[in-house]
Amino acid sequence: MKVRINPIRTRNPGRAIVEEARQRGSDLIYVSTEHAPNDERVLGPTTRYILAKRPCRVIVEGGGDGAAQAASRSASGAVPLPAAARSS
Repeated sequence: MKVRINPIRTRNPGRAIVEEARQRGSDLIYVSTEHAPNDERVLGPTTRYILAKRPCRVIVEGGGDGAAQAASRSASGAVPLPAAARSS
């Protein structure tokens, strides 16, 4: 598996992540909420945007109280996920 990471500056991180995943033909978007503001830890605006517009599978991992909470669903259903778009 090949993972590519490319930091991008943007005003709309959700849109930038989805666009980057589409351009790369990514198989998966992984989002960690560990360092997100408290009001965005579960499903903040970036995560909700990515889930609504996802071009591939998404995994969202929460960092609340040190316990990792991961969720994933098939590409045909609603999928969980801001951090990096990864592709193979």
